[in-house]
Amino acid sequence: HVDDAGLVVSTVDQQMRKVKARLVEMFPRDSLQLHGIILVSSVSGENINLLRETIQFVIGKFDFIGEEVPSTFLILEELVRETAAGDSSYPVLTRDSFFRMASHCGIRSVEQVEKAAKLMHQYGAIVYFHRDKLLRNYIFLDPNWIMDVMASLFTTRHSWVKQGLLFHSVLNQIWKDYSPSLRLQLMLLLQKFEIAYPLNQLQVSSLSSSLRITGLSGDASLVPALLPSVPPLGISLVSEARKWSTLSHKTVFHRQLHYKFVPAGLFSKILVRIIAVGGTVSVPWTHGIRVDSLDSGSRGSDKSG
Repeated sequence: HVDDAGLVVSTVDQQMRKVKARLVEMFPRDSLQLHGIILVSSVSGENINLLRETIQFVIGKFDFIGEEVPSTFLILEELVRETAAGDSSYPVLTRDSFFRMASHCGIRSVEQVEKAAKLMHQYGAIVYFHRDKLLRNYIFLDPNWIMDVMASLFTTRHSWVKQGLLFHSVLNQIWKDYSPSLRLQLMLLLQKFEIAYPLNQLQVSSLSSSLRITGLSGDASLVPALLPSVPPLGISLVSEARKWSTLSHKTVFHRQLHYKFVPAGLFSKILVRIIAVGGTVSVPWTHGIRVDSLDSGSRGSDKSG
């Protein structure tokens, strides 16, 4: 991808034609952040030339295309590979360590080391989050290792994440194959990829109560993708409106909006934002939220999909 814009390529079939047509119909061209959606066939040759031309266009937007790569950069890349292979369980360097490694390869200036790191990141040799004020202090030598870390929460045989809450006391079990010294970096990665969000003690207590989690306490993070997939029985926008209309002896108005498409992760972002600004989420699930307003003590309507 270039500047977070991707290129979707798929084999031609009727289903994918429908998917492409729906995406084009529902979204403005720029909103998808894509250079294109191209359906190709190696049998008939359909769109092969278009794919080739698009790839050439996308590659041409990289700053480093056509530049001569200094031999010192190549020496550094080889050293990075050797280092990653030598300790596959700890393929992470601090930024200072990486700079010292570059210095040994003959790259002296900070500007040149930065350029080498960004270049290696662009073509996938390392992962370097140079724009992130916390993660920029670490250089990840093996991109595949990061994917393994991300998957560890979802592929573990044990249900360490309870109803969407990841209590930090169980991280030793989840990440038993990783060095304890990596814990901070691993948590930062989960936050960077919007997989987990740290909570304060009040938020942990509130969500533990609403999700009926017992026997666990302490620091925790929210993992929205692992929240319950369905709301508790009786929770619906209509039922809540009727309930509070009866209790308050007032007419309660509500609104239902029906969308053809809701982006993946929308409700997790809304949920995290509400928690961040001090809202009280009484009932969260994968595709919805019931919010209690802190202002007047009145109950807010459901946001559910």
